[in-house]
Amino acid sequence: MAKKKGTKKSSPEIIFEMTLEKVRESIREADQMRLKKGLDEETLALLDESAFQLRKAERTLIAKIQKEVSAQIEDSTSDLASKAAEIREKVKKMNKTAKGLDYVEKFFKNIAALLTSVGKIK
Repeated sequence: MAKKKGTKKSSPEIIFEMTLEKVRESIREADQMRLKKGLDEETLALLDESAFQLRKAERTLIAKIQKEVSAQIEDSTSDLASKAAEIREKVKKMNKTAKGLDYVEKFFKNIAALLTSVGKIK
């Protein structure tokens, strides 16, 4: 899926980022709750497990975002490669035109030199 110029993000990427933001907020909340004094061991163990699972979910979401961004970069790279080939082809044509003009210029210079020589002979 080729992405057009600009900074718009694809729908899955936006959803991942929104979800990632919520997961990170939940991690902060769980960490704050774990730091409270007077928690019994069972509650503390539940909070520890919750924080662990949230961090695991965070890593998974980050991996998904990275894959999405990587795919977009690959799409952009193929677009750039085709544009580069197109530019090389146009430059090649322009160089041919310039070479042709160089030949024409040399031809007229030689004619002028020849006419000048003929004029000196008479």
